[in-house]
Amino acid sequence: MVGSFVVEKNVPVPPKRALARLYPWPEMQPGDSFEVPCKPGPERVRVRSSLAGSAKSAGLRVRTRCTKRGVRVWLIERLPGQGSVDLAKCAVDWERCEFVVAGARRRVQRQVWIIFATLARRAGRLVTRERLFEALYADDPDGGPLTMDGTLNVRMHALRRACPWPIRTIWATGFILEGFRPPKPVGHVPLVAGIDRTRLIAGR
Repeated sequence: MVGSFVVEKNVPVPPKRALARLYPWPEMQPGDSFEVPCKPGPERVRVRSSLAGSAKSAGLRVRTRCTKRGVRVWLIERLPGQGSVDLAKCAVDWERCEFVVAGARRRVQRQVWIIFATLARRAGRLVTRERLFEALYADDPDGGPLTMDGTLNVRMHALRRACPWPIRTIWATGFILEGFRPPKPVGHVPLVAGIDRTRLIAGR
């Protein structure tokens, strides 16, 4: 007993629900919608947040509106970078800063590529926003802008549109590159922002 709480052991932890499976995204086409019944107030805020997170993890752009019964969500588009790509057909061209997806190349800016390389170095693990910001401005003697949110958010948005692997957001903390297994590289592997690409491709 701690205060008015009873500490219990060996209570099974419930499995984490996959938000993408809560909603019928696979059956939807752009323009389709569905409504989630909920009460006004905090519950409605939680539903809209849940919808946004689920849609992002599924690689979708959606729009939500409050209704008399709850929240209605429309599917606007399926983003080209996530949710509809055969990852077995994806490769990485480290030299040109490009993703190769089903034979098509997606080139990104150098800073966007640095973010991807930093995430890939720790694929499946959390990379903090501070770590990404440090990687972006490792060569800047002034250390980069005074605030990181705007710059980092813009670069992350560009990365998500090009990267075929899903990137999960951990609110106010950082990001996790999911499902990435270092594919066979295209071209040689240069250094960017002090990251050893040879070690990265070897998965170390």
